[in-house]
Amino acid sequence: MQSAADQFLASLDVPNPDKIMIQLNDTKEKLRDTESILEILREALETMRGLPDGRDKELLVRELQSNINRHELLFERESVKLSVKEKYLKNVLKREVN
Repeated sequence: MQSAADQFLASLDVPNPDKIMIQLNDTKEKLRDTESILEILREALETMRGLPDGRDKELLVRELQSNINRHELLFERESVKLSVKEKYLKNVLKREVN
């Protein structure tokens, strides 16, 4: 009969190196996509700033800036995830070698 701790540990889904590599590739793809979106939003913002002043322009500039800020946060979060997953993969591979 297993203890509660043993049952809990057995229930954990610890990803193998292949799963980690898939997750790394997915995260890298999300980073590239987010970076592309940011570039487009920044270009749109610069284009908007060149238009004549008015209420519509102000609203659009604020909306674009809000979207840029949101995507910058997403980019930062995905970058941190990627870093953590890379470190985890290195540790898993070290354990497999030893």
